[in-house]
Amino acid sequence: MRRIGALILLLCLLPVNMFSFAEEGATDGVYELSSLARLGEGEEAVYAAESSYYSGDPVYKGKTGRVLTGACALHCAAVVLSNFKQETISAQTVTAVNNMHIKKEQNWIAFVAWGKVAGAYGVSFTSFNMAQYGARLKQRGVKTAERRADKLNTLMQALTDYGSGVGVIAHFNSTGRLNGSGHRHAVVILGGIYRGEELVDLLISDSSVAAPQGACVRLSESSLPLSMLREKKLAAAQEAGENLALLMMDYLVSYRYIDRN
Repeated sequence: MRRIGALILLLCLLPVNMFSFAEEGATDGVYELSSLARLGEGEEAVYAAESSYYSGDPVYKGKTGRVLTGACALHCAAVVLSNFKQETISAQTVTAVNNMHIKKEQNWIAFVAWGKVAGAYGVSFTSFNMAQYGARLKQRGVKTAERRADKLNTLMQALTDYGSGVGVIAHFNSTGRLNGSGHRHAVVILGGIYRGEELVDLLISDSSVAAPQGACVRLSESSLPLSMLREKKLAAAQEAGENLALLMMDYLVSYRYIDRN
């Protein structure tokens, strides 16, 4: 019943006819989520929106023709802003805003100044430190498996509370620290997958996975496990039968959402 109630709440808050859907074979564009998610037997999906903008095409340093690498957070910003504004706001446009005070386009950076981007689009972003939250759970003696499940459910609750129709940006770092120097990746949480009453996986928009799959892919089947674990550790985790979505919670360091208050 809790799941059904959450689904009804999310659907009631959806904008009507948010976009026209992208044509088959497109990359950046809007995709119907329910047609993309892969569900196993006995699984049920809950979505924050019926459709979502996907951003994954290359981002360039202005007109230099040079690709700006590490632009995942810029792609995430484009997704949530487009969903929120109900219009296409490309990652290239967000990148230009983010770098508007850098004189030479060749020096553009992928690190997002969230206040600057938010101000340009008349919104505000709120963030929550999940690395600190996880550390508090550990200090209280909460076991690893329970911490992972808690963090997974916390993300889904954040989506229900703050991301309806839009999505919630989640940041991961292989060090597990907010400002760690490890491998980093950001994605947009768009839904959850339940087996009975248990949340077992999340549905995300992943700019590192080509569309249409990347517009709504299971966290466990996204680019995150390989990004965080690399090949050897990933192979070991798969051999051990680990739930990769839960395992990724060890590397979740923060989430961010558009504040509608």
